[in-house]
Amino acid sequence: MDESAIPKDLASVFRIIEEDKDDMLSWLKELVAIPTVSAELSHRKDIMRLIEQTQEKLKKHGMHVTLEPLGDQNLSDGSKVPYPPLLLASTTHDAKRKTLCVYGHLDVQPARKDDGWDTEPFQPVEKDGRLFGRGTAHNKGPLTACIWALCAYLQSTGRPPLNVRMLIDSMQEVDSQGIAAYLKSSKKSDLLGGIDYVCIADGVWLRPKTPCLTYALRGICHFQVEVTCADADLHSGIYGGTVIEAMPDLMYLLNSLTDAEGRIKVPGIYDEVLPLSHEERKVYEGIDMDRNRTNTLGQEQNTAQKDTLRTRGQECERAAVAVGTSVEGAHWSSGDKAVIPARVVGKFSIRTVPNQKVQKVRECVEKHLQEQFTRRGSPNQVK
Repeated sequence: MDESAIPKDLASVFRIIEEDKDDMLSWLKELVAIPTVSAELSHRKDIMRLIEQTQEKLKKHGMHVTLEPLGDQNLSDGSKVPYPPLLLASTTHDAKRKTLCVYGHLDVQPARKDDGWDTEPFQPVEKDGRLFGRGTAHNKGPLTACIWALCAYLQSTGRPPLNVRMLIDSMQEVDSQGIAAYLKSSKKSDLLGGIDYVCIADGVWLRPKTPCLTYALRGICHFQVEVTCADADLHSGIYGGTVIEAMPDLMYLLNSLTDAEGRIKVPGIYDEVLPLSHEERKVYEGIDMDRNRTNTLGQEQNTAQKDTLRTRGQECERAAVAVGTSVEGAHWSSGDKAVIPARVVGKFSIRTVPNQKVQKVRECVEKHLQEQFTRRGSPNQVK
C-alpha cells in the first residue's frame, strides 16, 4: 500500500507498533515461558499469574478490566477448586460506534520436549525470524498481537475506531469449563448483547505465507473406554500368560475404530454427513493448500490424502471424522517395568461435521464398542 494513502491516525498506530515491537516480543516470550496448562491442576497458579499480568497490561492502557468468577471445578476425589476467572476488558463505550468482541485464551496444551520438540516448549527460542515455544501460535501470539494493536490505538488516538470488548479465557483447552454456565446465568445473559463483530485469531495458515479465514469449525465428541482385568497391578513374571490382560483388549477396541486409511469403521456414523455441495467443491478447488505438508510432520500421505479435493474437504470440515487416542494406566517413563496393569483407559475424540448429531454419534460408538468387545469374548470388564 502507498504510505501516502494510509490515514494519518492509522499511520500513527503503525508507527507505535513498529517502535514497540521489541517490547511486544519480549512480553510474548514472558507469556510463553509460563506453563499455563489448563489440563493439569498443578499449573493453576501459573494460569492465575498470567491472568494477573494480562489484567495489569490492559489496565495500564486505560481499559476497564474485571475478573469474573466462574464457580468451582469438581475434582475426581470429591473436592472442589475455583475455576480461573474469565478476564473481561472493554474500551469506553460510544453508542454511535459498532462493537467488536475479541476472543482469545491464555491456556495451552501440555507439552514436553520428548513429545518431539527440538527445544524445551516453555523456554521460547528465536530461530530464523520465528519464535518457538508452546503457545506462540495457539493462542498467546495472536492474542498478544490483538492486545498490542489495541494499546497502540489507545496510545495514539485515545480510542480505537470501534467499541472493543475482550473476552479472555483460561480454560479453552479443556472445553472452556465454567464459561457456558456463566454466560447462561441471568445476570450475565446480556454480556454478548450489542456485539456487531467477533474476532478470533486462533486458527492456522495453509502455507507460511498464505493466511486463512476460517468460517466454521468441526465439533468434537470425547469418549473414554476403561478395561479392567484385576483388582491390582500384576507381576508379568508370575501372571504373564495366565490372565487375559486389559491392554490387548483396549488396543483391540481402539483399533476397531478406523481402517488403515483413517476412515471410521463405526456403522452408522457417516449416515448424517452431507456430501460436498457444488459451491463448496469450487471453493475447495481454489484453496492454496500444501499437498505435501503431512510429509514434513514425519508421515507419508495415505491413499485418502493423495486425493487433494478429499484432503481439502476433510480439513474444511466435510465428509470426514478425525479420531485421536491416548492411553492411561500403562508405563510410559524411561526404563522397563514388568507389570500387567489392572486397569487401562483409552481416550479418543471424534470430530463431527455439519448435520451430524452428537447423540447419534455417541449411540453409534457405544454400540460398536460393546459389540466388538462381545465378539472378542474377553472375561474382563469394560465400561
